[in-house]
Amino acid sequence: MDPATMAAAIQAGQVVFKERQEGCCTSPWFRASCTGSGVAECKKCHFYYCKYHYPVNNGGLQGGHNCN
Repeated sequence: MDPATMAAAIQAGQVVFKERQEGCCTSPWFRASCTGSGVAECKKCHFYYCKYHYPVNNGGLQGGHNCN
């Protein structure tokens, strides 16, 4: 596994996910993939995502979200 990918996975695992009424900020057609309960704020874009969509994965094939 790529060291940067491994570091991102470890960092994502250390994030505290909180319950929020709004839920994951991913697009509605991707919400079927949401996992776990609670969301955490992305420090780059300041939106809230579930555990599956939390990692920044610009253009990736699975999970994460696009973040500028």
